[in-house]
Amino acid sequence: MIGAIMLKRAANDGFAEVNRHDLEALLERYHEDAVFEYPGATVLSGRHVGIDAIRGFYELWLELMPKVRFSVEHTAVEDIFALTGTNSGYVEWEVDTFDREGKEYHATGVTRFRVEGGKIRHAKDYIFDQDVVAAAFPPEGADMAESSARTAQ
Repeated sequence: MIGAIMLKRAANDGFAEVNRHDLEALLERYHEDAVFEYPGATVLSGRHVGIDAIRGFYELWLELMPKVRFSVEHTAVEDIFALTGTNSGYVEWEVDTFDREGKEYHATGVTRFRVEGGKIRHAKDYIFDQDVVAAAFPPEGADMAESSARTAQ
């Protein structure tokens, strides 16, 4: 029960930090050598290893989607009695994002977390709306400097 309460609070707080673009607080939740995996074939997709790579992921994501509204729908943990800050859990979420032109994208998904010592060791997103991801973000290998310059015009 304690493990479930801890995860629910951490999930709500973490997604609220994303909504506020509070990257420093969000990144404090990760181990220095954490891994974050994002699905698809976009500039954001892939395995992001280490806090610098994870920071780069979030910075680019928030640059492309300056307005974000996550809501946590459900949480589940592997060990409901965990007291040590080591556990695995799942968070089902919905998100509304808005790109720099104000176009809205709605997606749903699940993030799986492995937490050790109270910090995220590994996180992996499973997004159910891959067509939305493909429409919202440039494809893998896109020149982001060119994309940013085009958007600024």
